[in-house]
Amino acid sequence: MGHRIEKRDKQQGRHMAWHNLTEIVTDLDLDNNVLRRGWDIEEVPLITADGKGTPFKILVGSDDKEVIGKPFANTYKPISNEVFLEMIKEATRDINGIKVESVGSVCNRGRVFVSLSLKDTKNFKVGYREFEEFLNFGNAHDQSSVLWVNNTNTCTVCNNTFSYNLAVDDSPIDARIHHKGDVEFKLTNMAEIIDAHLSSQALFKAEFERLMNIDIKVDDARSLFTGWSIRNDQEKELTSRGLNKVNRLTELFVKGAGNMGKNRADAFSAVTDFYTHESTRGGGANVGSQFVSSEFGLGRAAKQNFWDVIRNDNDVADYIKSGSKALAALS
Repeated sequence: MGHRIEKRDKQQGRHMAWHNLTEIVTDLDLDNNVLRRGWDIEEVPLITADGKGTPFKILVGSDDKEVIGKPFANTYKPISNEVFLEMIKEATRDINGIKVESVGSVCNRGRVFVSLSLKDTKNFKVGYREFEEFLNFGNAHDQSSVLWVNNTNTCTVCNNTFSYNLAVDDSPIDARIHHKGDVEFKLTNMAEIIDAHLSSQALFKAEFERLMNIDIKVDDARSLFTGWSIRNDQEKELTSRGLNKVNRLTELFVKGAGNMGKNRADAFSAVTDFYTHESTRGGGANVGSQFVSSEFGLGRAAKQNFWDVIRNDNDVADYIKSGSKALAALS
């Protein structure tokens, strides 16, 4: 399974994740979690069968002494769970309203993670709409990734979400620390990352509020959705399936959560709702498949593409024009 939560792994959170394997912990924090109280890593020297030493070590769990990851040389610097958690605590100690949303390990303890929400950033509102955003921290004991920090709308709860957040390259916050040299010193600038997180969110709010003040008529929104749906081939005729999608997007534009069918923000929210909840086969009936598409696959790409389009006057005008032409060809 994509979640890669193996027998030695555990994901704790305040809410059940899509994989239904979450251990609910209502008082979850940086001191009360499985990485702090359950286990940590220990370095064990590797020796040959006849007892001779080697220049390599390997990590084991402090609780079960079972192997984690693969051998490493002295040039590699492991980052323990304790150091990882203390780094996060130090980076966020002056900020009120910090809440740990998810913490745990995947890949047989090869990867560990923490996702936080900050006061006024999780479920924050712009107009009538509610958004979620998370500050994500990840580390690898199996040498599969650097230590990283970023902010996305995806809470890390499994290997899929770990990999997604690790791969994000357009986050306003993007810090990556390699496991070598003076790692602890490099971790001390994380407080600046939190400030960047808050600043980036303020920019998003301002941009979304700007879209709320740009009106668009329902017919133009329908044409926009049509032109955008056939964007890869403007000469292509709209199929019956494509028309159904356009009609659903138009319905969400008018009646979707927080929407009133009046402005570009409503259009963006319609696309977001559709590709988050309904875009896969069966109208999103398979929650796992829909989640993967929304956060890692075609759904995510579509949402990002439309966000770029809806903010560009020329793109909006061009898609309304091509969409109107395609709809006229159906009548």
